[in-house]
Amino acid sequence: MDFNLTFDWLPVVSVVLSLLAWYVPRFKEWYQALSPEAKQGVMALLIFLIAAVASLLSWLGVIDVYSTADGWKGLILAPIIDFVIALIANAGFYKGTQYLLGPKSK
Repeated sequence: MDFNLTFDWLPVVSVVLSLLAWYVPRFKEWYQALSPEAKQGVMALLIFLIAAVASLLSWLGVIDVYSTADGWKGLILAPIIDFVIALIANAGFYKGTQYLLGPKSK
């Protein structure tokens, strides 16, 4: 069974991060207290770290997420593309969750 993070799993992980920021009590309180810019930075950093770790583990041969046969394209370019897609998924889902479940304005 092949495990492929690209285009399938990283956006899903970013949506899970968004859900954690909305539902996990202590994390939600801490996260909601941040400024909008800090919130974006925290999510971007977490998603970047996940993509970087997956790329590093692929390069080391521990997991088969990104292709080492393609050289730098498989280990650097593919995670960057996935990172951007995951950021879009995270931001969209978080904003949608805020809209649907957040406090209603009068």
